[in-house]
Amino acid sequence: MNKKTVAAYCAAFVYEIIKVFYIAVFSVGYPQGMTFFKYSALAALCMPVLLWLMLALNEKDFHWALYAAALFKLTAVCAEFLYIFQQGFAIIGIVFNSAQSSGSLNFSKEVLFFFPADTVLLFYSFIKGSVYYANNTDC
Repeated sequence: MNKKTVAAYCAAFVYEIIKVFYIAVFSVGYPQGMTFFKYSALAALCMPVLLWLMLALNEKDFHWALYAAALFKLTAVCAEFLYIFQQGFAIIGIVFNSAQSSGSLNFSKEVLFFFPADTVLLFYSFIKGSVYYANNTDC
């Protein structure tokens, strides 16, 4: 693996570990975030294992794991979209206006950060998996 690929996987690995701990800490303190936690816990907990597998081993031999990573990221992106949809998209305006109250929207800024980051990881995993799949098969 080249250094750029290792750096990308290391950054994604650190992001997923931070996300898992943040969601775990958040779910203890704020029960209204449990809807988001329910949908994304599995994806957030399984993701670091897949990334570590690809980082520790040859990613060309594990292009199928990139597809699995994209599937887990898809569930996380769907969970984040459902959380935003459940709030009626009002959290976007509230976050950008910085008028967030101490009510039921405590997790809004984090969801709006996780959503684009997970979307980027979703496309990265799918595209890298597709490239390696095309290179390893006789199409």
